[in-house]
Amino acid sequence: MPQKNIEFQPGAILHDVIVGAFRASGSTFETLCNENGILPRTARNSTFGQGRGSVGRKNLERFIDAAGREFIRSAYLRRVTDHYHYIRKGAGLAGITLDAAAMAVLAKADSWAMIARDLEQFRRGLKMQIEAAQTYQDIQDILATAMEAITAL
Repeated sequence: MPQKNIEFQPGAILHDVIVGAFRASGSTFETLCNENGILPRTARNSTFGQGRGSVGRKNLERFIDAAGREFIRSAYLRRVTDHYHYIRKGAGLAGITLDAAAMAVLAKADSWAMIARDLEQFRRGLKMQIEAAQTYQDIQDILATAMEAITAL
């Protein structure tokens, strides 16, 4: 059964923040793995969310605590916010901003982890549709449809 109240959404952003925290402290992610008898591949699966069983979740919590939970929380929030602004800037190229969409997501979200996941899914889907578009009008229609769907949440 999926966890609903997770603090951090496993994935590329969280993995990069954890690895960066170890580097900033003069250590490495691999050193922690070796000290705890965990294969780096297994550890990476935990941070990317591919190991969502009890062992994977325990490993992820261990890495976050070892890196410094408050530091991870701060850096993760900063990265998620940067990602939001990146998506917003990209959508602005077509003359539409995501302010309304972002407000809808923020109003519905239980945590920053959910926001990160939702924004990433939104960005991927929008990117695929825009890349497949044939004309500028197709792009405008895609973005208008996306805005209507998200605003309706």
